[in-house]
Amino acid sequence: MRNIPIARRSAVLMFTLLAVTAAAAAPRTFVASYGNNANPCSLGSPCRGFAQALTQTDPGGEIIVLDSAGYGALTIDRSLTIAAPSGIYAGVTVPRARASRSMRRA
Repeated sequence: MRNIPIARRSAVLMFTLLAVTAAAAAPRTFVASYGNNANPCSLGSPCRGFAQALTQTDPGGEIIVLDSAGYGALTIDRSLTIAAPSGIYAGVTVPRARASRSMRRA
């Protein structure tokens, strides 16, 4: 077995973890009534719910709604945009305890 300095092994491990984390999130994700939460939330393979799309979306990113449906409860823990084209209804469930939070419609 080769002796690789611990600092070098740590740097390689950190770089690998950062690369995997960066690959796991996207600046823009998609939800649709026909989506599946096992999907990667891409345009071709949208998610079904907002909560799953949020886990796949970068901070400051967008969740795009492709068709009218209810997309479930969502706890927003970062800055992001939920966008729906004109004529598309994107239902969001707001828990009673959080009803005092304000949401801005663009």
